[in-house]
Amino acid sequence: MDDVPGSLWPFDRLPTAMFETEVGGLIRHANRHWLGMLGLDLEAVQGRPLTSFMTEAARKQHLGILRDAIGDVCELESKFVSSSGKVVEVMLSYSIDRDEQGAQTGILGVMIDLTVHRAAEREAASNAALLQSVVAHASDAILITDAESVDAPDGPRVRYVNPAFTAMTGYSAADICGKTACILYGPRTSRHALDRLRTALKTRTPVRVELVNYTKDGRVFDAEVNISPVADSNGDITHWVGIQRDVTSRREQERKRLRAIVDGAPHLMWRSSDEARWTWANPQWCDFTGQSPQESLDYGWRQMIHPADLAATTKAWRSSMRNGVIDFDLRIKRASDGVFLWHRIRVTRVCDANDQIVEWIGTATDIEDLKQLQRQQRILLAELQHRTRNLLAVVHAISQKTIRRSKSLQEFATKFLSRLSALSRMQGLLTRNSEGTLDLRQLVELELDSHVAVDPSRIQVAGPAVRMGAAPARALALALHELTHNAVNHGALGQPSGRLAIDWAIDDVDGERSLAFEWRESGIVIPSGPGKQESGFGREIIEEALPYELDAKTHYRFDPDGVRCSISIPLTKAPEE
Repeated sequence: MDDVPGSLWPFDRLPTAMFETEVGGLIRHANRHWLGMLGLDLEAVQGRPLTSFMTEAARKQHLGILRDAIGDVCELESKFVSSSGKVVEVMLSYSIDRDEQGAQTGILGVMIDLTVHRAAEREAASNAALLQSVVAHASDAILITDAESVDAPDGPRVRYVNPAFTAMTGYSAADICGKTACILYGPRTSRHALDRLRTALKTRTPVRVELVNYTKDGRVFDAEVNISPVADSNGDITHWVGIQRDVTSRREQERKRLRAIVDGAPHLMWRSSDEARWTWANPQWCDFTGQSPQESLDYGWRQMIHPADLAATTKAWRSSMRNGVIDFDLRIKRASDGVFLWHRIRVTRVCDANDQIVEWIGTATDIEDLKQLQRQQRILLAELQHRTRNLLAVVHAISQKTIRRSKSLQEFATKFLSRLSALSRMQGLLTRNSEGTLDLRQLVELELDSHVAVDPSRIQVAGPAVRMGAAPARALALALHELTHNAVNHGALGQPSGRLAIDWAIDDVDGERSLAFEWRESGIVIPSGPGKQESGFGREIIEEALPYELDAKTHYRFDPDGVRCSISIPLTKAPEE
């Protein structure tokens, strides 16, 4: 098979903007990326000086640098003007081409757009000023410490606090700068939370903790604290930034909301000790299982769990002691009919101020419908994989047959892509319907529309509504594509006097239903000469593939005034996939 000779500049498809000039600076080539950067086309730039697209100042600088350049490589910053008048800041890199005798033959250049980089630098300066103002006026308390004293027993020394910090704690900058944040801690401050802070500082990682802190006058408040390291350009940590928010009111509201949720939630809920001994169950649990509140206590709740799930339940409880959470699925017996329904179990620990586990709160959410959907999804996925394999097999067969009948790579590419497009159009019609079927009329009209734009009076399409599954639709789509392609190039749709009639009907003989499809061309002159009626890909599809795949009966012939094709497909035997 012949290769298609390339005609593009070798660097045309590279994602980097590149150009080539003659020794005198006239543009010889420019790739698509370079042209796109300036909004130009190749014809408009070829033969013009590269400097003609620069700003006046950049042009003078450019000529001076090139004049003084030493060696065959040069790099400089410059400014170009796009076709819309926008100034584009760039980095230019030149490399001088030479022939075997060392004489200059041209210049190859690479251009990198710096516009975004320069804008980012200006934005960074603006953001720095904005950040300084934000910190000073923030409503959250912000303190900044050094990083050198991070290993000291009391932690790093404070270097800055904003006004909000003073308003929240009562400590001014003079009170706390040079000291450590330990001044905020007291008897109710969680030792575990402080250990987490120390670990984060030693490992140089961000951390978020909740602390009970103390103001200068001794008032207790709940604080949400986020601490993050700040690094310099070399990646070395120079400071720590802490943001502290008073969440006392929020915590009180959360406790009230939690009680309301527990009382009114549709989930099954309970409280238990470390050993999974229940101490309380909500009314929803009792309504669903039929247990009384007293019957569910201690290990009574296990009577409502499916026997096959009890071992997994015990294992989940044991693992919760390590990670502090239980998350798994099990089946719970419904009192109304005795049926076990799937539930998602989620149990989390409740800790005191010192992070010690007080109890466990558990919920059970009905996921029976989800389980049903997952089962259906697995079935659908298996069906999708089956259909995909079939479709890939068809594509492979088309490619092999097209290769054998193509005389060049270009001919193969044109025919193969055309046939893939026919499959794609058919597949698009299939996916519009949730049942995976398509309407025959839509298939016919879509195929005709994709090939020709002729007087509608020359084409007649008639037939009842017929829906087809994937397999018969795929085979018939390929046959229609080949018939239409032949009609456009040699038949009724390619000659002014040509006419095309397409019709179909449903035949029913002794309960055996079949689709009778007819394609009739007329009013044309079939070219004489050898090879005009040879067997091609289209005839192979019609006379071999359709009978083999669909048990169809086909007849294809050349009448004096056009092609006649009859296809009879048994509807009761045609496979859906």
